[in-house]
Amino acid sequence: MATPNPLFAQTKECPLCGQSFSITRIRSSAVRVQERRPDFQVIYQGVNPVHYQVWVCPACHYANLDRDFDQPRRASQLLGELKSRYREEPDFQGERSLPTVLRAYQLAIQTALLSEASNGVKGSLFLRGAWVAEESGQHALARHYVDQARQFYEQSFASDRDPGKLSGPSLLYLIGELNRQCSRYTEAIQWFSRAAQHRDMRREPEIDRLLRRQWDLTKEQMADGNTKTTVPSKTAVSAVASTSASTVTTTSSSPDATSALLTSNRNPVPEATLEAKPSSSAKVQAKEPSKSLTIKLTEEQYKWLVEVTRVALRQGKMMTPDAVIRAMIDAANETSPPLTGFDSEQTLKTIFTRLWTHC
Repeated sequence: MATPNPLFAQTKECPLCGQSFSITRIRSSAVRVQERRPDFQVIYQGVNPVHYQVWVCPACHYANLDRDFDQPRRASQLLGELKSRYREEPDFQGERSLPTVLRAYQLAIQTALLSEASNGVKGSLFLRGAWVAEESGQHALARHYVDQARQFYEQSFASDRDPGKLSGPSLLYLIGELNRQCSRYTEAIQWFSRAAQHRDMRREPEIDRLLRRQWDLTKEQMADGNTKTTVPSKTAVSAVASTSASTVTTTSSSPDATSALLTSNRNPVPEATLEAKPSSSAKVQAKEPSKSLTIKLTEEQYKWLVEVTRVALRQGKMMTPDAVIRAMIDAANETSPPLTGFDSEQTLKTIFTRLWTHC
């Protein structure tokens, strides 16, 4: 008797553009779990369901996880943004190759960024993308995506508290594990400690077992002398909005490589670099950000900051709020004379306004 095809097709209608198209699904009888890894990745025998969890509309390239596909955020604005980025993409129907799977996740990440999905959703997509990139042999990209997942999950815990289907202990543990994978061992232990103290940990013995095992592994890695606390990655930015002000936490980073995810899977995603033209008076040498600062903003200031980042996003580039702040500080430092004669935020603003108006 012939083995039935584990894949089957269904017709789906895009909730954005209304196009009907075929999606590929996996028969539940074909799913066989082989092992579960510490970052919640499941390894399967045979067909891998993760390869088919992102559905992509061939007309507008709206992409999302199957469970979220019918509820797009900012639908009308999102459709316009996607149309402006339209390009030829692989055929996502039928059996998918690894490059096609990776591209599907990149498009889902693009959709999540453009639609301002929750940090938990973005963290989940980057983590799954990291699994696929590693499976594809793109190890540098996988490391980059792991760090993106780490940052978005940390933001999720700090702000919107929307970790998807993760419980409190699971989220804290996962953040610790992703920090460990990024060689941020001190931070990993801090998150593991928070997870261990969570009031619901007693209800999750499997998470408790993983936590203790990975905590011990982290201490062993620290004892081996490998105590790096950062990895090259996109800037982490946490935004916690209150009724009157927003708090932006900026941390050290290297040049952003996230914009590379918008390129085709036919081109390997490289580490991106920032290219600055030297001024006529002196050659400008880019410096690696190394200091952290937490600032409070009004709601209007924060909205303006986010809107500036979206200008870059419309050009297919990723810019975070702290990159905008650094650019403004550099501009002020390079164009302003020594500042004197101010005693408040308002008078300093007046001085900057006068200087920049006459530049």
